[in-house]
Amino acid sequence: MTKPENRVNMANLAINRFLEAQHTYTGYFDTALKEDIQVADEYLSSIFLTYVARANCYLEFNEISTAYLCLQEGTEFLSKCVNKYFDKVFFYLDDEEQEKFYKNYPLLLSTSYITVNGVITGIFGYLGYLGYCRKALLAKAGRTHGNLLE
Repeated sequence: MTKPENRVNMANLAINRFLEAQHTYTGYFDTALKEDIQVADEYLSSIFLTYVARANCYLEFNEISTAYLCLQEGTEFLSKCVNKYFDKVFFYLDDEEQEKFYKNYPLLLSTSYITVNGVITGIFGYLGYLGYCRKALLAKAGRTHGNLLE
């Protein structure tokens, strides 16, 4: 892959495969939540990795703004998925307790706060990682925002 045209072709193919994987694993995630299958967090992990890998492919093209948009899209999508997952796993919390939780941890949740049966689920930290990736992209692009969601 030393030839530039080969790198471009391979990156384009990878982007398409990652988009297909996002679609596939999103369906698996929804099914796992609906049918109470305990691998929903693994599907979220896979979806997270597709966004990061796609952003890496865009960086291969030196398309920093596209990589940034990809990570932003991933953060928004995964945030919704994590909220669905949270609602399903922590169904025993009443509305007031859920509201309190969302106020304390509005978007980026640390993996150290949430455990299920003593095992850190790991999903919640991914949103923080996507935010970290976007900070690095913004710095590389010469843009500085206080709020990464802008």
